[in-house]
Amino acid sequence: HVALLSSNRGETLFSAEDVGRRNAVDKAAGWLLYEGADPAASLLFISGRMPDDMVLKAANTGIPFIASVSAPTADGVAAARAANITMIGFARGGGFNIYSADGRVELAEKEL
Repeated sequence: HVALLSSNRGETLFSAEDVGRRNAVDKAAGWLLYEGADPAASLLFISGRMPDDMVLKAANTGIPFIASVSAPTADGVAAARAANITMIGFARGGGFNIYSADGRVELAEKEL
């Protein structure tokens, strides 16, 4: 699994791989805190499902945005809503679903 931290300007800050998706998220969160980067200006992208404990890792670190190519769990969506974290799932093939705090997402108009 992969966890990638990006700045809110789209710059890759850090990425980590691990057999466990939770471990990859722990590495990314640890790097963010160790480096003293601004978690409020960071986005967390992960390669697997988004259960509540992974959402809470982002919330406890201060990351306001989490996205994955996979689906969130129902408990993950509830945790994201409670923590006011923007959650995006199924981010692939040019599309995605927004599950919570959609005010942080600006969509460009699609050309016809």
